[in-house]
Amino acid sequence: MSAEQPPERPAEDDPEALAAAEAAVREARPSERGFRSAEELLAARAASSETSRGSVAGGEEGGGRRFLLALTLVALVFVAFLPALSAGFVNWDDDKNFLENTHWRGLGFSNLAWMFTSFHMAHWHPVTWMSLGLDHVLFGGDPQRMHGVSVAYHALATLAAFGVARVLLRSAVKESGGVTLDLAAFFAAAFFAVHPLRAESVAWLTERRDVLSGLFFFLALRAWLTYARAEEAGPRRRAWIWSLVWFLLAAMSKEVVFVLPVLLFVLDAWPLGRWRLGFGRLFAEKAVHIVLAVALAGFAFYGQRFSAGSMYGIEDYPLHARLVGVAYSTWFYPSKTLVPVGLSPMYELPPTDVMFSASILVPAAIGLAVALAALALWKKTPALSVAWLCFLITIAPTSGLTQAGSQIAADRYSYLACIAFAFLAGGALFFGGGRTRVPVAIGSTIGAVIVVLLALRCHAQTTLWTSSEKLWTRAYELDPRDTVALSNLAEVRMAQGIQTNDLQAKGDLLRASIELLGNAFEINGDPRHLLNMAASMRRMGDAEPEQFDFHLQNAWKQLEEGYALAKAKGEPAPIWTRMRAELLLDQEKFDEALTELQVYVAAEPFDAEGRYLLGVTLVEKGKPKDALPHLEYAQGVLGNDARVLAAWAEAQGMLGRYGAARATWRQLIDVQQALLGSQASSDPYVQMATGALEKLRTAK
Repeated sequence: MSAEQPPERPAEDDPEALAAAEAAVREARPSERGFRSAEELLAARAASSETSRGSVAGGEEGGGRRFLLALTLVALVFVAFLPALSAGFVNWDDDKNFLENTHWRGLGFSNLAWMFTSFHMAHWHPVTWMSLGLDHVLFGGDPQRMHGVSVAYHALATLAAFGVARVLLRSAVKESGGVTLDLAAFFAAAFFAVHPLRAESVAWLTERRDVLSGLFFFLALRAWLTYARAEEAGPRRRAWIWSLVWFLLAAMSKEVVFVLPVLLFVLDAWPLGRWRLGFGRLFAEKAVHIVLAVALAGFAFYGQRFSAGSMYGIEDYPLHARLVGVAYSTWFYPSKTLVPVGLSPMYELPPTDVMFSASILVPAAIGLAVALAALALWKKTPALSVAWLCFLITIAPTSGLTQAGSQIAADRYSYLACIAFAFLAGGALFFGGGRTRVPVAIGSTIGAVIVVLLALRCHAQTTLWTSSEKLWTRAYELDPRDTVALSNLAEVRMAQGIQTNDLQAKGDLLRASIELLGNAFEINGDPRHLLNMAASMRRMGDAEPEQFDFHLQNAWKQLEEGYALAKAKGEPAPIWTRMRAELLLDQEKFDEALTELQVYVAAEPFDAEGRYLLGVTLVEKGKPKDALPHLEYAQGVLGNDARVLAAWAEAQGMLGRYGAARATWRQLIDVQQALLGSQASSDPYVQMATGALEKLRTAK
């Protein structure tokens, strides 16, 4: 973008023109009311006429060209994010959102009621949940197809961004039009679409809310630009209504879009040049949008602070540290946009004392200085100032002033915040300081090289999101002291250890899990690491059965130490009760385990693992009828889990439902054979099922 070229004004000594203008002021169209003088009205009409000529010059005959550019953008998106189409769920909120949560699975009345009333994991985004519910209706919750839908939404958001870029660039550079305008907008949209920072938002199913809210955000912005430029009352009214509808849908996809009305005020100043209408009128036309934005901000605050409790208190993260974090964000996102290397799923929030170290203060000071310098150049380079101001406004809700979560920054926060830099890049590459300074061929070549390089980096970054192991191995490599990476990688190792039947490999994987958790606990002293260590130590008994009691004792020790620490910190979450019950079950203390599990399930009724444990304990206590509802729920969430199938089959047999028991045992064998192949014959569950079927062979 470049400085706006002022339209030609009518000659002040033309009495006929001024007389006509005076009459026009008295009989102005609705879109022109508010001009205080004939000169202002004539200037506005001259600008509108110039824009219209630019639109015609690059108009209908360019439709085929723009269609090809749009197809190219869609192809770029699918190529850059191709790895996502074969990805599954990752153990980074996907498990809590999609595997342990059943409410999103469908679009029935109960599903929709939950979607519109839930602040699940601190967020209210019913439209996003509905899109995921539709996925389940269409694909049964197949993660690969769900990823395909997310990529498609991102492609649509890119096309909407392309449309917005054309309008803003045309407004910013009055002589723009035709091929140059289309190529500049194309480059801006492509820069946004395939930048590696987009990988987290597009390839992480939990962040479906980013791409969906982004699509509606761009549509709302495009509708508002139509409203601002339309002259007739009918088209203006329709555009205003659509801007509100798209804004509402964006807000119901992710609350963070509540900054939109503030951005509209900035665009009114430049490049739209609408401040001459007066602040009162500009405020009045956005009043409904502003009310909606305030409500959304309240929703976002409630979800983070009260519903999920993920917002830090001022005593945990003091104001002066927050201000440093805000300044750091002015460095992090622009620098990662310019040089997208070292991207990670987690940039852990440092301790307060580290926030005042050179590693944070120096980049924070640089980022703040650059931002202030860019804003100070408003008169000389308004495009640069507006881009930076739009970035600062959009990133503000996630910059750390109201710290929610344990991250100092996140790639996903750049999805909307950095679009201004993409538009700036498109304008700078093809228009320079206001006129086309670089031949189209050269600009196109430079742009193509940049887009290809970004797409390749985006493809590689997307690959990391295809599995939990790739994701957290990379995060650990980037920062071996990142406790979130350590904890999640430990969870991956524990799951791998549980799944393998090779005792040597099982032991190695579980020991690796314990070591990673031990390192994490040494770094931040979080008692949850001890809880997870207890779980891994308990599983070590499966790898080394001859030392089962030894490993069980170690697990109890870690559990008791961790629980005491959690209690001292005021964090005795129900999960400690479930872990205690699991250790009691290992010791066959069913009465004590039953008491613990009943307390746990009362506190966490939607936890499928807890419901399974309660069900299997009731089976062991000879109460199969009481066990069935819990096992049925667990099976609905966990699917064909061998443990749940075995407990279900045993309960059915105890109730004399031999046909159902035989069918379930056969189902268990089929599931394990499909999972383990030739190794299925040695699987304990297959052996259990085979023995049970033999006993039930003659039962009627």
